[in-house]
Amino acid sequence: METNRWAGLVGAVLFVAGVGIVLRVPGLIVAGAVGALPGLERAATGDPVGVAFGRAVGGMSQQSGGNTQFGAVLLLTPLVAAAHRGDLSPAGVRSVLEDSTVADAVEFY
Repeated sequence: METNRWAGLVGAVLFVAGVGIVLRVPGLIVAGAVGALPGLERAATGDPVGVAFGRAVGGMSQQSGGNTQFGAVLLLTPLVAAAHRGDLSPAGVRSVLEDSTVADAVEFY
């Protein structure tokens, strides 16, 4: 249950990170954050980081403004995965990245 709180927090961070864009294009950041949440929840439950990232970007892209938070999702997916592992530290995130596979890279593209 602790990881679900991280996924919710990440959704809130995505919203806050896009405040500048929201002022120019209302609604896109909220829609993107809502769309990205299922992928971040997958990272929070231990799915491979590539699968989680792919799902987050796929969900985010379903609104008309495109991938409004691609960079934020790219940054946050490994952080959520590290939190799931119980080590939200630079070493923990490094471990998530070092454990990524060719399949994760395929999901990225």
